[in-house]
Parts: sequence; structure tokens; C-alpha cells
Amino acid sequence: MNHPKLPVLQLLFQSYEIFFKNIPTVLKLLWFPTLVSISSRIFSVSPEGAILAVILGALYLICTIPAITSWHRLVILEPDNPDRRIGLSFKSEEWNYFARLLVLILAAVVFFMIVGFLISGIGKALELETRLGPENAYALTLISTLVNALIFLPLSGFMLMLPAAAVGHLLRLGDTGKYAKGNISRIWLLYMLALIPQSLLNHVFFFFTSGTFDETSSYFIAVRILFESFIELFFFMITVGVLSLAYTRLVGDSRLSELEVTEPRSPLVFTITENSDHTFSVNGKTFKSESSAKDYVDLIARL
Repeated sequence: MNHPKLPVLQLLFQSYEIFFKNIPTVLKLLWFPTLVSISSRIFSVSPEGAILAVILGALYLICTIPAITSWHRLVILEPDNPDRRIGLSFKSEEWNYFARLLVLILAAVVFFMIVGFLISGIGKALELETRLGPENAYALTLISTLVNALIFLPLSGFMLMLPAAAVGHLLRLGDTGKYAKGNISRIWLLYMLALIPQSLLNHVFFFFTSGTFDETSSYFIAVRILFESFIELFFFMITVGVLSLAYTRLVGDSRLSELEVTEPRSPLVFTITENSDHTFSVNGKTFKSESSAKDYVDLIARL
């Protein structure tokens, strides 16, 4: 199996391009998750609304799943593909995506706890807090952020399971390693480059507003909530886009997305025949061109 190197910057810019070319679809998919996100942040401001904020936070996680899977399909599948379902509906693809997302979150939490515990012990042994002093708290935050980002590196390849689930291709853990071979660091870099601007904008926002406005005022809280909600969802869609593009490059070209890659793998003997209407058939499946039929055979053979 070939392992082409991901063009990191090209895919990143392509994700932005796809986003801005599909603004109406973005609004269709994100209006409800945005409303839930804003509501959750509003109630989290006061202790009295903490329980409701947690409930809304859980609802936010659930209602963003159809938006995410829809965006995966928009990026990966061809426009005329009947499986290119765009909308806020929950079907088998969404449930499969949700299950894999929970597994990845739990794995990440356990991994972060173990590594974080070890790093914390090393930091205390080296007395970093004492040596740097409270005036260098920003340096400690930066070191912590970089370490957390690097901890995410070994988990990057498994992220291919998510766009795969969105298009009905149920990748196993072993499959992700096979497809991501030689590109794990590139997938990680793609994801980091997609997320870094969000963190930078948050820092810029607080830098210019800190000490300038009353941070306890209703006006400031409302502006902060709107700002955080919108940029979070914007960069969230960019990261979903880069992951979809990485999946397309590493697992299968978008012109193969119409194929049912989860169908039974046998028999492994294929016959390509030309029909009277100039379409081509492979074991009962019909394709518009001979190249698509050959691509199907190649894809099934290597799965």
C-alpha cells in the first residue's frame, strides 16, 4: 500500500476554502448547536444555573454530531452521491460516529492523566514553579500547552475512524495504523494548525479587554460568550474539514466514496463487463465509467 505524504498547508487552506464556499450550509448546520452553546455558557456564569449548564453542555455534544458528520460527508463525498446526506438528523452513521468519539475521548483522558501525572512529578522534582517564579506563570502555561499538544501526537492516527464512520466506512483500530503510517505527525500538525488560531484569538481578546472593561458587567459577559461561541464553532468546522481531507487522501479518493466499502469482501474474483448503455458492471454493481469500476475492484482488493 502506498503511503502518500499529506500536504499539510495545502489541506489546511483547502479546508478554509471549502468552509467559505459553503456558508449557507454552515448556517443550516450550526444554527442550533450555536444556540445551545450560547445558552450553556450563559447559565454557566452563575452557580444557580450550573446544573442546567451541564445538561445543555451534554445536549450541545449530541446536537453537534449530525453537523460534524454532515460536514465530513460534504468534504469527502461527491455532490451527486446519494449518501451525501446534509442535515441535523441522527442515523446509523451518527451513532457509529458518536460511539467512536466516546472511545477516543476516554482513551485521551486516560492517556492524558497518566502522562500528566508523570510530567507533574518531573516538574515538582525539578522545582520548575520555584525556579520560574510567579512572575513567569505565562511560561509555565506555555510549557503546559506544548506538552499537552505533544501528548495528543500518538492518538492522531486513530482520528481517521471519525470521518470514516461519517461516510459508513467502519475502520478498525488496526486499519487506522495501516492508513496513517508515515503521516501521524502530519495529521497531528494539521489538527494543531487548525486549532492554534482559536487559542491565539482568545488570548488577543482577553489581552485587549483585560483592565479595559468591567469583566463582571452583563455587556462584557454577553460579548465574551458570543465571541467564544462563534470562533469555537468556526475553527471546529475547520478541524473537521482538515480531518476529512486527510481521510480522503489516505484512505480513499473522493471519487470512490460512492462505493459500499463495508460490504462483504468475498468473492474476490471480479468481472468487469460493459453494458448496452455504456455503463460498466462489476459483480452486479453498476458504474458510470470503466475507471470507476476498476477503482472499485482495486479498493475492495486492498481492504
